[in-house]
Amino acid sequence: MSFKKRITALALSCLLVVSLAACGGKEGTSSTSSDENISAPSAPVIDETMFSDSDKKTEPTAPTAVTLDGKTLTVGKAGEYVITSSIKSGQLIVDTDKNSEVHLILNGISITANAAPAIYIKKAKKVIITLAEGSENLLTVKGAIADGAEDGAIYSKCDLTINGKGSLKASTESGKGITSKDNLIITGGSFDISSEGHALDGNDSIRILDGSFKINSSGDGFHAENLENMDLGFIYMAGGSFDITSALDGISASGSLKILSGSYKITAGGGAAKGEQAVNGGFNFYDKFFSSADTDTASTKGIKSGSDLEISGGELNIDSADDALHANGKVTVSGGSGTISSGDDGIHADDALTLSGGKYDIKRSYEGLEGLSITISKGEYSVTSSDDGLNSAGGNDDSGFGGGMRPDMFAASSDSFIKISGGKLLVDASGDGIDSNGDIIVSGGETYVSGPTNSGNAAIDYNGNATVSGGIFAAAGAAGMAQNFSSTSTQGAIFLTTNNYTAGTTVKLTDSKGKTLFSRAFSKTFSSIVISTPDIKVGETYKLYADNEEISTVEMTSLIYGSGGGMGGHGGPGGMPPGKRR
Repeated sequence: MSFKKRITALALSCLLVVSLAACGGKEGTSSTSSDENISAPSAPVIDETMFSDSDKKTEPTAPTAVTLDGKTLTVGKAGEYVITSSIKSGQLIVDTDKNSEVHLILNGISITANAAPAIYIKKAKKVIITLAEGSENLLTVKGAIADGAEDGAIYSKCDLTINGKGSLKASTESGKGITSKDNLIITGGSFDISSEGHALDGNDSIRILDGSFKINSSGDGFHAENLENMDLGFIYMAGGSFDITSALDGISASGSLKILSGSYKITAGGGAAKGEQAVNGGFNFYDKFFSSADTDTASTKGIKSGSDLEISGGELNIDSADDALHANGKVTVSGGSGTISSGDDGIHADDALTLSGGKYDIKRSYEGLEGLSITISKGEYSVTSSDDGLNSAGGNDDSGFGGGMRPDMFAASSDSFIKISGGKLLVDASGDGIDSNGDIIVSGGETYVSGPTNSGNAAIDYNGNATVSGGIFAAAGAAGMAQNFSSTSTQGAIFLTTNNYTAGTTVKLTDSKGKTLFSRAFSKTFSSIVISTPDIKVGETYKLYADNEEISTVEMTSLIYGSGGGMGGHGGPGGMPPGKRR
């Protein structure tokens, strides 16, 4: 939602406050795209450098059998060890020289530790833990972990790999589940982790090839963070099944984050409903728009990257209090599918947001898709939002709020744009349907926008130019701020203000011979409509209908028919300045 309309609304009293405080919305209706858009994508290629042969090795060559006798056991040299039985109050410790590799095969162990790791890897070059096929292994940490102490049911100071076809259940009354101060690599196994801190924590990286994970964490589900080397602290997920319930972020990396495959069910921060309650319950008009204070709070995002986020496959079902998918850098989605419910943005990028595949239904959001720029070339996206459906915001995450004023707050941004060249996009928005701080460029695909219903917003809103040269584009919403495409377009577009028509009304466009060129029902009340299809030609006559009622006869004396009453476009007022947030 651009700043020009907020200023207008201030002058008209509290209309905008009501619209901004709105939450929820009708669920978007899924639709089948063309064959071009639903063609099967090629499977993502796994980077084999992420996983060594030893990471996948589960069968020992010449193992030593070790039975736990109820006391602390220390492994002091390199080798392979098959470990059974239990320790009721103690630890399994690995303490070798820094060049040694240790392979532990857990075959039905149970270890309970008091205020310390159940498995403590103090020194080694690398440790591989294999969960023996069919085995059930239990690690429990009781009591409070002291500040600065080794923290985790498994705590490793070196590279740690876990694999196998057995199961591991880990619980901590205080602290983390599994921690590696270097790389944490998992290539198999079944995990049930309940932790007060992050469930899985890797300093340099977390790399998942396969496995089944049930996570219940009072911190993050998966957490990788390295503040000394920005190339590290990354997460790489090439497969697996994940059921994550986290009080904070579901999956969080300080560096890059890549998802190639896998099945993900994530509930973060109590879910979208809790996030909306927090926003609405704490809403303050002056602070929200004009305070420069940093109001950073706990992060409750579904999947978060401190750098770039790439998703090329997988099934993602996310319910998050804050953004569902978030990157402080770029977000690229080229495949996968799923449903998203968010108390804030559905998908957010501080930099460019690029959608080139996949099928996602954003059922609930404050703003559906947000980035400095948004480029859509392929895939199916259904977006339901209580504010803007798409927003090229020109800055950091905060939906354009806060952070003080820019020198020229009414100027269009050349870095901020929305480009649609393919795919299928359905938007149900209570704020602007498609809002660009710069240009809107449509050259292909199918785009359908329903909403807004209040005149402080528009179905399309731009501060530069909006051009259409291909594809099907139709947007119906309120008339007060409505805009048409710019005269520099090379495909015909028809804009009309109409009577107020109820939600569910079908709009139909026919040519002079009565042939239907366009027909679609819109999910929100509307009093303006803009339609562009390749069939609209200069010199032809068309009729527009609402259900069976003729709205207008249109004679196309130029490619662009009708102009909206909005304040934006052609170098008009700019958007709200960017805010600062986590």
